[in-house]
Amino acid sequence: MGIRVMAVAPGYTETESTKEALSEAVLQEIVKKVPLRRLGKPSGDRARCYQRDRK
Repeated sequence: MGIRVMAVAPGYTETESTKEALSEAVLQEIVKKVPLRRLGKPSGDRARCYQRDRK
């Protein structure tokens, strides 16, 4: 059918608004559940998706 789908589920991103909305204890609990043991970076996944889409 020629249908192509790309999905991204980035999860929590390390931003000022995330730090303001969630306490340090809550953020540490979230990080424990993330396979890479860190929050996403604003320039990371979104930048790669944009580059991928532009090809």
